[in-house]
Amino acid sequence: MEILSKAFQKSKRGFLKLSIASSLVSSAFLVNKNCFANQKTNSNDAERKLKMTKKVILEFKVRNDNVKPLMAFLAKNLANVRNFDGCSQVEVYHNPEEEKMIFDEVWESVEHHQQYLGHITDNGVMAELASFLVSKPEIKYFDSINL
Repeated sequence: MEILSKAFQKSKRGFLKLSIASSLVSSAFLVNKNCFANQKTNSNDAERKLKMTKKVILEFKVRNDNVKPLMAFLAKNLANVRNFDGCSQVEVYHNPEEEKMIFDEVWESVEHHQQYLGHITDNGVMAELASFLVSKPEIKYFDSINL
């Protein structure tokens, strides 16, 4: 009887250890499954957003004596760009050593950006911008690659 009692106690501890371990594994699996599901959802959302946007880079050369007046012009006009239909971001960078500026923009589509270019060409803003530049802006369109 004592042997059976010891065996039962031993098996009971083994059963409890196994139950606890099993419970922990199940919990970890559920947590990881939920994390993976959230990552997958976030990943899908991000992919959807990336597919719907275009990176637009405008690069041009500006003489140093035109930088201050150009900055005043941009301060006055950048809000119009940022509020134009399809635009979600405009950042401006200046490299004084090379006398270059870059506009780093994000648009919903190439068509949205081209509509904006048409709009500022028609209203004279493009001609005013060009008056500050040494060279015509080089415009490049990029798709985002999700690696």
